[in-house]
Parts: sequence; structure tokens; C-alpha cells
Amino acid sequence: MSGREVLVAGIRGELAGEITPALEEAGYTVLLVRETGNALEMIDGGFTGVVAVEVSGESCGKEGFIVKAGESGAREQIRIIALCGKSPSDLISEGADDFIIEPFFPEEFLQRVKVNHELLSLKSGGNSAPEKELLRAERFAAIKKLSSGVGHELKNPLASIKNAVFYLQNYVEIDDPDVKEFIGTLSDEVEVSDKILTELLEFSRKITFSIREFDIRQAAEDAAKAVSLPDNIELKFLEKSGDLKIRFDPGRLKQIFEYIFHNSCQAMPEGGSIKVEAFTEEENYFIRVSDTGPGLTPEALKNVFEPLYSSNPKGIGLGTSVVKHIVESFGGIISASNSETGGAVFEIRLPVPEGDSG
Repeated sequence: MSGREVLVAGIRGELAGEITPALEEAGYTVLLVRETGNALEMIDGGFTGVVAVEVSGESCGKEGFIVKAGESGAREQIRIIALCGKSPSDLISEGADDFIIEPFFPEEFLQRVKVNHELLSLKSGGNSAPEKELLRAERFAAIKKLSSGVGHELKNPLASIKNAVFYLQNYVEIDDPDVKEFIGTLSDEVEVSDKILTELLEFSRKITFSIREFDIRQAAEDAAKAVSLPDNIELKFLEKSGDLKIRFDPGRLKQIFEYIFHNSCQAMPEGGSIKVEAFTEEENYFIRVSDTGPGLTPEALKNVFEPLYSSNPKGIGLGTSVVKHIVESFGGIISASNSETGGAVFEIRLPVPEGDSG
């Protein structure tokens, strides 16, 4: 079999009728199989290519198609796309390589098939580096899509809860101290949820900038107030050359500082210091933020900018991904390392806007 074949298993007739012409027009041979059991037999018989399966109650779980396909000796010769209305994380844990969430569109289906066919070709050719990069890009795109959907779905309910808590705290007389404490806890958790929601939406949006000249020191001080920098953590500034003025988006830089400062605060519960350095060199702005905490673990150094990686039980692992998204959208570069004394270091390079050099 050529690998240009697509095995479409257990997909509704009307949906199969929509996606088949698009695949065939793109040069794929479509093998329609109504029963997933027959599809498993074809995989065991040596089918090579992309397998698309519509996930329903009977096609997932311990006895499901995805799990059984994963147990096949020919698993390395296929890539499974799950068409689903359930949690993508469940599907990935069951063994799916990719997923499409309802509603299903022929154009998106064709795109996913093309990507997975390319990944399969790279794997068969032993070219693992491009495969990893393509996988990372696809994972990034899928998380962005999921973040946008979840973020918008939660925005209005969370706003209603926030308004209700505000009303209880300001307009209802409550004498029971336990009830007051519970409402205070609810208010705190709403703020945590609001921060997570903000990260989800920021991660999924196209970044825009409003450029003007401003003082980096002011952006850092505003960020320190926003994260409620504890009294036992000192914010320091070190000017390597000239002043700390920059032409960038002050709101975006404040946002960058907020995420980095927040991580530093979590790493230094007993106190310490955060140092901000800035200078201009060869038409680039350089900003360095370091702390006196224990530094990043080897695992964190490897994954700190990866979406959904977090060492904080209450975090969802998008904060530093948002920072990277902002910096790279401006044409910049960000890196993370540990200083010689052990603290975490974030270094940012931003290009000086055209017409501002010299």
C-alpha cells in the first residue's frame, strides 16, 4: 500500500460523503470502512497511512478502536486522527496521534490528513528532527484552538460569578465569620480562575502592539504592583549603559514582567531579590531579569516555554508561553537559564523599531 491512502473508519455516511471528494481531489485514495473491526483487520494486514475514526461511546475506552489499533504490530506504520466531541486529552492518552473537534469541516480534515501524512513520511525516512518540529508546531496550533474555545466559553460564566461575589461582599450584611471566610476564599479562587482565563485567551490571540517610548523601570514597577510583590522580595535595577527608555508596547512589557515576576515570587517564598537590567546594542534592546531563587530545574529549563508545562499545581502552564508568543510576535528572542549563583535568568532581545536606531 502506498501511504497515500486514508482509511476512514466508523464515520457517519453524510460526513464521509463530505470529506471523501476533498481527499480524492488532493490525490488520496479513500478506503471507507463502516465497521471499526474491519479497519483493525486492515491495519493488522499491513495498511500504511492515515487512519481517521469518528469517536463515539463504542469506539473509545479500553475496548475501543484507538486502544486496539495502538496494540497492533503495525502501529508505527499509521497515524490516527480522532474526530471527536470529547476531551482531546483523553483521546491522546488512549493513543490518538491527532484530533479534530466538532464541528467537522472538509477543509480542516484535509489539512490534518496532509500534516499527518507528512509526519508519517518523515518517520519512515528516519528524519526525526523535522518531525519533532512539525509535531511541536501542530501541538501548538491545536492548543491555541482549544484555548480559544475554552476561554470564550468560560468568560461569561466567570464574569457572572465575579459580579455575584462582589455583590455579596459589598451589599449583603453577613454576621457569620465562617460565611465571610468562605466568600473571601471564593473571591480569591475567582481571581485565580480569571488569571487562567486571561492566559488562555492571550495564548490564542494574534498579538498586536501599540508602540511608544517609555521607561522600562516604570513598566517593571507597575508589574510588581500588579503581582503584589511581597515585602520580602526587593526589585532592583541595573543600568549597563544610558537610560532605561525603550520604544515598545508598555502594556506588553508590563505583561512580560508580570509573568516572570510571578514565577520568581513562587520560587522565593522566603524572600530575595529580582534584578532588571537593560541596554541597547546593535539595533536591539536587551532586557535581562534575574532572581536569587534556587533556579530552574533541568526539566524546567527544557520545557519552560512549552505550552501546558507548569511546576505550579494551580497553573496551567501558559504564562511563559504567552511571554514567548509576545516576544516572538515582535521579532524578538527570549531564553531562560540559571545564573552562576543559581537563580533563574530570563534574557530578552527585542529589535529597535525601524527609524529609531542610531
